[in-house]
Amino acid sequence: MRRRTLVLIPVLGAVLLGATASVASPWNVTSTISGIRPVSQQENADATQYWAGHTAAKGEPNTATTGSATQTSDPAPTSASPDAPTQQPPAAQEQQLTASNTNGLPVVGALFATDDQGDDGHFCSASVVASPHGDLVLTAAHCIYDTTEGDYDTDIVFIPDYHDGQAPYGVWTPSALVVDPRWISDGDQDLDFGFLVVHQDGNDRTVQSETGANQLGTSLGFDLPIQVTGYPDGASEPVTCATTSSQEDTYQMRFDCDGFPNGTSGSPWVTNVNPATGLGTVVGVIGGYEQGGDTPQVSYSSYFDQDVLDLYNTTVGQS
Repeated sequence: MRRRTLVLIPVLGAVLLGATASVASPWNVTSTISGIRPVSQQENADATQYWAGHTAAKGEPNTATTGSATQTSDPAPTSASPDAPTQQPPAAQEQQLTASNTNGLPVVGALFATDDQGDDGHFCSASVVASPHGDLVLTAAHCIYDTTEGDYDTDIVFIPDYHDGQAPYGVWTPSALVVDPRWISDGDQDLDFGFLVVHQDGNDRTVQSETGANQLGTSLGFDLPIQVTGYPDGASEPVTCATTSSQEDTYQMRFDCDGFPNGTSGSPWVTNVNPATGLGTVVGVIGGYEQGGDTPQVSYSSYFDQDVLDLYNTTVGQS
């Protein structure tokens, strides 16, 4: 399980205490049926107000990275035909790979939640995925809907390229959280993916126009070269690993690389990475079996097929 544990995170001189936030809501019946949970500004208020005073002002984008990273082509998801050839993975590693620290990517960020005491900490990872309206963020379903508590975590924010207490692309709040209704009813590990529709008060631009976006890839096979980037609990910067995915079960993928502990749920698995921009096609997120795995050495993802494409299309309708 790669969710948050109790951690202390320094952010610009503040001390942040992690604790899962869950808000009882009048949307339970409707959202259970549809999987769609609208989020009001009031529900975002605690996290938004906290971060308004605890993040650096947005700086000028790094044009060497973000200028070319901004999505300009057709954002339609990429799917393979049933007989499409699978990409050949790189040569197998002879020893256990280990993730390395990285300065991060604009397209990948951390999810933060505020608890009842007003303390804050990052608990999952997420990434921007290309969409017609430019406002979609992809993560694991268990990061936004807790099947144990039976409710959505609504008081959350997404901070792309978070590092060292900085929010270089600002703080983004969800206007909707979307998971498959079967995740809500059954906690189906093969459906452990979800989307956030995000916005930023006072900014007419979209998150995609600020950070760029990965394409959504579905039905592309199991054996793929991938780059995985995410935020361990308590870390002030992300970790990354270039490795190869493989099939674990009928609808489960895995990769072996040490360094992905709690907090890395929702980390995107990106193939066909453009070395100049860091963007590519996202084919999974840490989640699925054991909510991503019970050791930092092996991580899992639900297989991205028609189910994730259907959920994506549902979410686009909420933008």
